[in-house]
This record gives sequence, structure tokens and C-alpha cells, in this order.
Amino acid sequence: MGLPLVRSRATVAARTAERIAEGDLKAQVRPSGQDEIARLAASVNAMADALGARLEAERRVTADIAHELRAPVAGMTTAVGLLPQDGRRNW
Repeated sequence: MGLPLVRSRATVAARTAERIAEGDLKAQVRPSGQDEIARLAASVNAMADALGARLEAERRVTADIAHELRAPVAGMTTAVGLLPQDGRRNW
């Protein structure tokens, strides 16, 4: 394996990492061989997968929190709507 091929594989891994940094979590490097560049390619893929899993978990937590807050906020909104507009107490 010559030096230009190693540089080319390293360049492909670097460009894929840049795509991942830009938000393309589906970008993958095709590892070939058993050298450091192949390990780098596998690591870039693992990083993208882990980042995607973390972002998905964050989305789920955010959605769960939003769901749990809807009912109390709706209740408070209804209660505020029932308050007298002139500021007097009617009880």
C-alpha cells in the first residue's frame, strides 16, 4: 500500500467527519485494511452512530418533558381565563 493511497483514505475519513460535523449523521466511511486509517474510519463511524443515538435520546426526553408539561400549562391557562377581568374577587 503506497503513501498516496493512505493519504486518500485519510482524506476520505476527514471529509466524512466534516459531513458528520455539519449534521449528516448518515455519513459513513468504508473501512478497508487493518492499519491506522482503517481504525480511524471505524472510529468515525462509531462516533457518528453514538452522536446520532445521543441526539435521538435528547429528542425523546424533550418530547416527554413537553408532553408532561402540556396538561399543567393547559390547566393554568384555563384557570387564568376564568379569573375576572376587572381584578375583583368574586368569592
